[in-house]
Amino acid sequence: MSYPGLAVEQRRQLAAVGLTEQTVQTARPNPATHRPSLETGLHYARSYAALHGDLNASPSDRHEGFPIGKWLARQKHQADLHTARSAAPYPAGPLLAAVDPWWNPPWNGDWQINHRAARKLVENGIRLLPDQGFPGTPDWTGQWLYTQCVAYQNLHPGQQHRLTQLGITATNAPTARPRRVTQQSSFDTGLGHARTYAAQHGHLAAPRSANHHGYRLGTWLAHQRKRAANGRLPHHRAEALDVLDSWWNPPWGLPWQITYHAVRNEIHGHALNAAAGFPGLPPAATRWLLTQCTNYGDLHPGQQELLTGLGITPQDAHAARPQQETRTHRRTGASRARPTTVSSSIDGGLPYARSYAHTHGGLGTAHYTTEHNGFPLGWWLYEQRKRAVAHLRRTGRPWPHDTQLTALDPWWNPPWRASWNHSYHQAHIHHTAGRPFPGTTTKWIRTQQHAWNQLHPHQQHLMTIIGIHGPTPLCRYKPVPANNQPLVMPRKVGTCKITVCRMK
Repeated sequence: MSYPGLAVEQRRQLAAVGLTEQTVQTARPNPATHRPSLETGLHYARSYAALHGDLNASPSDRHEGFPIGKWLARQKHQADLHTARSAAPYPAGPLLAAVDPWWNPPWNGDWQINHRAARKLVENGIRLLPDQGFPGTPDWTGQWLYTQCVAYQNLHPGQQHRLTQLGITATNAPTARPRRVTQQSSFDTGLGHARTYAAQHGHLAAPRSANHHGYRLGTWLAHQRKRAANGRLPHHRAEALDVLDSWWNPPWGLPWQITYHAVRNEIHGHALNAAAGFPGLPPAATRWLLTQCTNYGDLHPGQQELLTGLGITPQDAHAARPQQETRTHRRTGASRARPTTVSSSIDGGLPYARSYAHTHGGLGTAHYTTEHNGFPLGWWLYEQRKRAVAHLRRTGRPWPHDTQLTALDPWWNPPWRASWNHSYHQAHIHHTAGRPFPGTTTKWIRTQQHAWNQLHPHQQHLMTIIGIHGPTPLCRYKPVPANNQPLVMPRKVGTCKITVCRMK
């Protein structure tokens, strides 16, 4: 780039290594440079402007392999910071202004986005005809162009200049007609794209971001579902969509439907074996199928019908079990079967939590390694507690699923350590059964009494249930008074005799 300013001797030496005046003119900066210099960015900016007429590039745009959009966005950010800190102009500003005077425009980014969409239409050969209502343009782009024509006199000179490059001038802007399309015509256009999408994929469970042959089909379908929910979708239009996919607007929500079709594609050609945990399938598909089987009774009849189409009957759902693998304990060397394809979702473990709470009277006895009917319930509860705490810290509001588990055990996620619950339930079991406390449980009770004033009020309440009513230390039972004090009769906790000593 500095070749014209070199001395004759410098040029001769460069020619000796193959860099002649002709080869220098064809030189291009490396577009893959991690930190491109200003000269490199300016080179590609000039080339981009020569092709498009301006520097209105999307942040994701690349030009000749160079991230021109990202580079321009960085220059704009640096220019704004420089202007806020100094009265002097941004050093690279005049160089970029020579390429495009409005490279860092004062108007908002939405205008830039719509201008890029209109510019792309022009580059694809579509003429913008204001007096005819901008035929051939998408609804939203045509309506935006009409709005610019109506407000043409109030636009910034830079905006007027860019519209002129598209063929919209002060002369033809007043003649613009609105880009209006009748609802039926717009629906017919969307229905045509929905028809080809359904023929290709076999359904209309398209996410909102789905784009089909340049048409925003996902947005269009979402709009039809919203109109149907509000009772504003005409019956004949809903029937037209029902013909393409009877579950185009499922009452159980679109995410389930999207996942269903993704799993259906995964299991194509596989024989499903629910009792063995659906072997041979990807882990994500296996976990989803196990979750549906676990909650089969709570599914909508339409969902059950779709699962039957996959080969999962009510009998298969009842017999479904996670896959098992043999794992060796690192310390003891003992081997045991453990489930491998289980889901940590709330729906995947809630039925097991209900069954466990019904059997054991709560969830407090479930250790991390606790399994219930082949399901790792202890691990699952640990995951739910982590999510509940993270949600509370992030939003300041209770976890949405907290009420479901609180209904099973009010203290499933206590403010104290879960291990305290395990020790308490061990003591509660002996107390209820009338059996003597083991030595470890007696030691734990003494620890709680010593730290009585540090316990949570509900912990103190739970201790009273097993006969511990305060911070009085426990002593071993002695048949004779100590220190000539009157003998205090033993108070029974279960069948274990515990003597309460009076302290001076």
